[in-house]
Amino acid sequence: SVTGGDAPAAVSSFEELEFPAAVQSNMQRAGYTKPTALQQYVLPAALLGKNVMVTGAITGRCGRAASYLLPTVARLLSSELPPRDRRQVAPSAIVLSPTRELAQQVFAEARKACYGAGVRPVACFGGAPLVDQLRELERGCELLVATPGRLGDLMERSPNEPVDLSIHEQADRMLDMGFEPQIRKIVLQSEMPPAEERQTLVFSATHPPEMKALALDCGRDYVSLTAGPGAVAGEHVAQRMERVAERDKAS
Repeated sequence: SVTGGDAPAAVSSFEELEFPAAVQSNMQRAGYTKPTALQQYVLPAALLGKNVMVTGAITGRCGRAASYLLPTVARLLSSELPPRDRRQVAPSAIVLSPTRELAQQVFAEARKACYGAGVRPVACFGGAPLVDQLRELERGCELLVATPGRLGDLMERSPNEPVDLSIHEQADRMLDMGFEPQIRKIVLQSEMPPAEERQTLVFSATHPPEMKALALDCGRDYVSLTAGPGAVAGEHVAQRMERVAERDKAS
């Protein structure tokens, strides 16, 4: 179900969305032909700069990373996010991931989305030399994929700049791993724009109270997408999503 935040209508094709030419080329290069059930709802909302919260057991070929990376690159290219000086360590958008392995996977997808678009992604995670990652950031970075612990280390060694768009991948898992203090330090620092002036996208399998509280501190008026177990099924299973009013969710 989809509720809240003045949710835009779902789309059935990529042609309904106004992606920049560079992003369209990368979508074709990646073999994207039709949005998945998840993307049909997340893409239009994210492109409009709305806060989005996706909860539920989303598995299979859901295209989750693309659902937030494609609109992020599009917004960076459309100048809807303030420009930054490439000489500063000042990404406009960050993706927070609980583990090095997931950060590497997301970064691989980010490179596909950014290819030839003039948007430079960088990945920072533990288990790799910190000095090398700092050097990569100093070469310029508009989109940063990072684990909370490593990003916290980087913030202590480099001047902080406000981030206009933050994405929380597997948010509940990050909280389970004890990263809430680091996340709050990253996205709620005094230099950050007010919650109503930035965009937050949250993806989580569960919806614990502490995650809800953190999400509300980061943003308001979320478009909320709730997917039940197996909501993104195999390619031979027909899928249907229905938008319902808040008062009807339990019926």
